[in-house]
Amino acid sequence: MNIRSLSPMTLSVIPRVSQQLSARSRLLAARPALPDLHRKYHGAPIGQHQTTEFLKRLVDAKESKELSFGEIAKKIGRSEVWTAALFYGQAKPEQTDLNKLGEVLDIPEQDFKKGFPKSFFPIRGAGLQIPPTDPLMYRLYEFLIVYGFPL
Repeated sequence: MNIRSLSPMTLSVIPRVSQQLSARSRLLAARPALPDLHRKYHGAPIGQHQTTEFLKRLVDAKESKELSFGEIAKKIGRSEVWTAALFYGQAKPEQTDLNKLGEVLDIPEQDFKKGFPKSFFPIRGAGLQIPPTDPLMYRLYEFLIVYGFPL
């Protein structure tokens, strides 16, 4: 298609559309870059949280001892799912949990007090990308979107 073959009305629209698009692109370019809010760590998200650095240390200690979440769970007397949730900042530990976890991972008690202060509370879903990119998580998400209100 040759630009000369376009009608005068079409030609009058092109500059306006072009201006609108360039205005939108300037707005998008002017947005501040967000810090790494949903950084992936060992396949699961660890979002910006007051305990993020300590959570990484827990995962590193788990890997250095070559323990699974299930093995750690048995040693601290909790379920495997709860234990994994703790490692990703999604569960609130009790002092007895921290004492047992410190023994299993060889982490001093004072480090746990800094990593999980008494004021700690889990920010459920922190760092979760919506919609999720993991296929299983996406199907669960889709189920809630489709059937959540009807249920």
